[in-house]
Amino acid sequence: MREIGGAYSGLAEKLKNVSGIAYFFNEEELFWKKLKLSPMIFDILMPVIGNNLYSSKKERISPPYNILIVGDSFIAESFGPLLEKTLLGYKDVTVTRVGIYSTGLSRPDYFDWQNEIRSLIEKAKPNIVIVMFGANDAQDIKDINGKTLTHYGDEDWNSFYAKNTASFLNIL
Repeated sequence: MREIGGAYSGLAEKLKNVSGIAYFFNEEELFWKKLKLSPMIFDILMPVIGNNLYSSKKERISPPYNILIVGDSFIAESFGPLLEKTLLGYKDVTVTRVGIYSTGLSRPDYFDWQNEIRSLIEKAKPNIVIVMFGANDAQDIKDINGKTLTHYGDEDWNSFYAKNTASFLNIL
């Protein structure tokens, strides 16, 4: 069994290197190491959004840290539970995690994150929100009624997606 496990482990490492995702895993590991070692973990630049202009201001968040984690299947399983468990290891932290499979910001007709985030904010009252979308968003953008606004790859797709993202961030 040890030999079989070693063979699969070696194969997995080769696949990571060949596919280029080894870099991602190495960077993710470095991120978590820095996060765990940082005494100023929540001393971060917070985005300020208004009139489609993005800037940053430094804001210190005081305990208790009420964290809301939302996103797609990465938040529903694998990364999300690991992030939640890690964050719960810190003092004065509560976590609410909501991950919905196959969702993002391109298809509010399938799942409307705009309305869902309003509801979650009202219920959870977070002072920190972590969002992870994108893996499912490379598709046609539709409105809430299912009408196609732009096709993925069209020249105006980025501007529609940016509008959806800015709208979501403005709610936060």
